[in-house]
Amino acid sequence: MTFLAPHSFARLALPLLGVLVAIVASPSVLTGQAADEMTLDEWSELIRTGEYEEAVELVDAVPASPERLVWHARLLRETGKGAEALKLLSESKEYEAGDAAVRVAAGGLRVELGDWETARKDLELAVSVKGSPESWTRLGLLLLDLGEREAGLKELKKVLDYYRALSGSEARALDPEVFVWMGRACEGLNRYRDAYDIMYSSALDLDPENAWAHVASGHALLAKYNYPDARSHFKDAIAANPALAEAHIGLAYSTYVDFQYPRNRFIDTLRALAAADRTWPDHPDTLVMRGHLALYDENWTEAEDYYRRAVAARPRDLSYRAYVGVLLYAMARLDELKALEAEVATLHPRPAEFYATLAEKLVDRFFYAEAADFARRAVEIDPEYWPAYVTLGVNALRAGRDEEGKEYIEKAFQNDKFNVW
Repeated sequence: MTFLAPHSFARLALPLLGVLVAIVASPSVLTGQAADEMTLDEWSELIRTGEYEEAVELVDAVPASPERLVWHARLLRETGKGAEALKLLSESKEYEAGDAAVRVAAGGLRVELGDWETARKDLELAVSVKGSPESWTRLGLLLLDLGEREAGLKELKKVLDYYRALSGSEARALDPEVFVWMGRACEGLNRYRDAYDIMYSSALDLDPENAWAHVASGHALLAKYNYPDARSHFKDAIAANPALAEAHIGLAYSTYVDFQYPRNRFIDTLRALAAADRTWPDHPDTLVMRGHLALYDENWTEAEDYYRRAVAARPRDLSYRAYVGVLLYAMARLDELKALEAEVATLHPRPAEFYATLAEKLVDRFFYAEAADFARRAVEIDPEYWPAYVTLGVNALRAGRDEEGKEYIEKAFQNDKFNVW
């Protein structure tokens, strides 16, 4: 849910946030604390604000606890060390004991790294021990990706039940990142207005400088093609945490895709990617962005290298594989494209996102009829994958298939109301 396909970002941003919620709210000053010790709140604030090097140096100054373990994993992940973060968690005694927060954090990392089967076990255990907005959301989104729609929606709806049961005082006492996860659940339920206007807005009311709330807000706007306001949120995230790679990448993408950008969008895109590289060299989304730039210049070899490196880093990401597919189609390497489709079919039971992303990106190469055909395959695979409808409708019209185009644009309008197309 890399965000580089606007409709698919929801899975990928924000790994390791919600499991940390209880940490911030809980007292961490120990009686008789040594002079060289830090409280968990003090140390976690270094991570929230991007003081990563200092946080690394001071990790041992914080009393050991499951909460510190999860924050440490977040620190590693935000600096590009996801595999190391997973190792830290999965080899801990807290993981073996079935600590819910540790299992949720491990499950989130496994989803990102492509081990969905073990991720599911981690998340199901966490939900059974202590359900939370993050664990329900993570599990629900994963089940949707695994083709288990009803089970996935059931988990996501638990988040709405949780929200409805909150009193005003309880809501005000929550960590802002709880609302970020509730927003993610709303997106999974195709309730974008609730996600942005209620959940992310509530997070920012509680903490206007919460970087991840701004990143989530930016991605929600990106998904509906509101590039200027998305950039505003990413810039606010950068102001709150100048080292957060995802904020810089979000700024890069929302700049690159905006043909009405008031300055040189290519220069500013590269500048933002360079800023992301300072914290997380070769973030998979950065690789994809560089692939897009190479493809724009018709530097096929370089584009393919970037895309395939991204796939290697996140092998279950359908949008990354779709970008490889676009390149193969543009180069008339159709046998290789068929092999790629077969590979995708073995990884995902309902790969609608692959075909929808392939269709959307083919439009950039002016393959309008082909884009409509691939979007139709996405709709056939998953009749409720609404982002594919507008791609199908618009490009059917471009290809002269007026009745088909009108039909699917009307369906898109009914079910994807905030899509400007």
